[in-house]
Amino acid sequence: MPQSYDRIILHTTWSTKYRMPYIDTNIENKVHLLIADLFVDFGSIVLAVGGTSDHIHIVHSLPRTKSIAEILKAVKSVSSNALG
Repeated sequence: MPQSYDRIILHTTWSTKYRMPYIDTNIENKVHLLIADLFVDFGSIVLAVGGTSDHIHIVHSLPRTKSIAEILKAVKSVSSNALG
């Protein structure tokens, strides 16, 4: 039986609460690594993570078994608590 392959690549962004500059240079790398690891735990392939002091950009794949809502709910929750 033939097998099909697909890959959905997304560019996802989100901001800090009230776009406050919470992500300073001292924690930026730690936050980006945490977010990348969380996406990988959900089965995503992370291509890039970046951003500024008030928002995050991540380019990633969407695994077949998870919805984007499910992934973002968990990632935003954990990353928010890490900053908090």
